[in-house]
Amino acid sequence: GRVGSSIELVVASSLTRAIQTADLVFPSQICACPRVSLDVWREVSGLLVNAKRRTRTELQDTHTSWNFDHLESEEDVLWTPEALESQAACAHRAYLALKWAWQRPEENIGIVAHGGILAFLLSNPGHPLVQVSADARKRFHNCEMRSMVLQKIEPPPSPQQHLDSETPAAGAGGAHETESDTYFSLHLLDV
Repeated sequence: GRVGSSIELVVASSLTRAIQTADLVFPSQICACPRVSLDVWREVSGLLVNAKRRTRTELQDTHTSWNFDHLESEEDVLWTPEALESQAACAHRAYLALKWAWQRPEENIGIVAHGGILAFLLSNPGHPLVQVSADARKRFHNCEMRSMVLQKIEPPPSPQQHLDSETPAAGAGGAHETESDTYFSLHLLDV
């Protein structure tokens, strides 16, 4: 009950097994908070049938306590039968999911996702805008829970930025950064 009672929002991948796991780990009797399903937390998509989600309508009819308004479409447009999604594309989806979580007003969010997308986000190289502490890089085991801290950080200086900063005409931001770039760090929370 200690972890569950502090959760202010439960977020799960749009795959049925993640929604069911979220309901078991964060039951509504303990976590009386909103529940939101997001496509961006899905497992590596494509090729494998178990990576394909049900329609939004089917999910809404089956999981009535969940909000599916954030799903990208009624049908699963992310999944393709031809090939698996690339590691970079999957890590980018996870980065977008972190940005979504960061913009939420809640501070304690329970997220139920999948081993593949988490491995691609937390691994080295992972996503270029996410710094992950060494202790948080370990691959998740099935149904493993971790408490992690997400922090927004200043972009690390690039060698070109350092050279530019020595001249009076230096711009703020650097050659590879855009206004939409948000840098994050992830580390384990000692509980």
